[in-house]
This record gives sequence, C-alpha cells and structure tokens, in this order.
Amino acid sequence: MATGIRTEHPHIVVARGAGGDQAIVKGTRLSVVLLASLLNRGETPDGILSLYPNLSPGALYDALSYYFDHKEEIDREIQAGDLDRVLGELRSDPGMVEVGPGRFRRRKPFGSGA
Repeated sequence: MATGIRTEHPHIVVARGAGGDQAIVKGTRLSVVLLASLLNRGETPDGILSLYPNLSPGALYDALSYYFDHKEEIDREIQAGDLDRVLGELRSDPGMVEVGPGRFRRRKPFGSGA
C-alpha cells in the first residue's frame, strides 16, 4: 500500500522514491503514468477497471483527472521512455497475462474453471 504526499486529488498521492516522485493511486502501486498510458493506447475506463478489479471507479477517474490536470508533465514522462517501464510493470505483475504485444488481461485464479 502506497502512502505519500497528498495531492489536490483525494485518491492520488505522490510517492517519493529513488527514481523520483511518482503519482500513484492511494492504497495501491498503480501509477497515474500506467493508467494514462493504458488510456492513451486505446483502453477504455471500463477496460482498465476489468484489468484491475480492485480499483474503484472513483479512484480510476480521479487518477485520470490528475493526468489531465498534469497532462504535459505526464505525457513527457511517457514519451521519455516510461512506456517501456509501464509495459515492464504490467509484464511483472503476476496477476496479468500478456495476450498480445502490449495487450493484457487479468489472470484467472487457479481452479476458477473459467
């Protein structure tokens, strides 16, 4: 669970780390950069929520609001090669499966029969 510096967005905190400051969804490790990258790659909010079922709609829309409030800065992060970092985050998430290049879905629990 992430804690950090509060922002004007109730679901977003800025976590200080060795790699620099990172805006994340409070109580998760989901970065605003990751969620913005998914949106920019064509994922819908409903699609993002299906990838992260523990993410509330309010937290997602607050993260997207934070993104649009800080769009220039976050877009610079994405264009500076952070997309590779975002894809790395998704690929290292044990709950995700890459079903195609850059396309992910939530891994089904073992024994779910689905």
